[in-house]
Amino acid sequence: MPTIEKTAIEFAKRVEAIKLATVDYIYDLGANLSRQELAILISEIDFTAVVNELGYVSNLDKLTARYIDVLRGLDPIAPLSDDILQALVNTDRAFYLAKGGDLANVMKVELTRGALLGESRQGMKAAISELGGYRPDQIQTLVDTSMRTFGREVNLAMMAEMPDETKYTYVGPIDDKTRDICLQMAGAGELTQSEIVSSFGSSVLTDGGGFNCRHEWRITTTARRKALEN
Repeated sequence: MPTIEKTAIEFAKRVEAIKLATVDYIYDLGANLSRQELAILISEIDFTAVVNELGYVSNLDKLTARYIDVLRGLDPIAPLSDDILQALVNTDRAFYLAKGGDLANVMKVELTRGALLGESRQGMKAAISELGGYRPDQIQTLVDTSMRTFGREVNLAMMAEMPDETKYTYVGPIDDKTRDICLQMAGAGELTQSEIVSSFGSSVLTDGGGFNCRHEWRITTTARRKALEN
């Protein structure tokens, strides 16, 4: 089963390939045009449609399909309807679609500027590759964080179905990447949901320690309690 990290890397690579393919599409289309003619042509193109035709939506379908793997990794502490789960997936899908539309618009602006300045194909590819907010490492962080947040949101929805006195522990890897706040929560031991919120705020239930956080609150089981004692 692909890890969240691997899924994020794969999606980031596909988005980068789409960005570069968009540059090729525009430069091939305007091969015999002047700078001004190319700029006018770019202004008339629906870049969202181009990005989708080049594979953004199909790659998004592959990404959201991986959300099932996230669900498999959760403790089934309370039943949730398929409608609830699908609604959470749809929310993330809508977010990614909006992000793709934003990327398309930013590329349209950059390519228009590049056309007017007579920027070369390779120069434009370099500029598009480094677009703020859409660099491969930033897309990777976005997907990694979104998928982990999705898992915590599902977990929170299940927590809402549990008795108020149910205890939870903060679990995940402890290494040189672990934030201080995550160390504090991991060291807090068994807490009820209200105790978690009063000690650390409600956002930690869905966001953990922040971007790329690998931790989550999980129901305390006998096996986990023994592991904590050891």
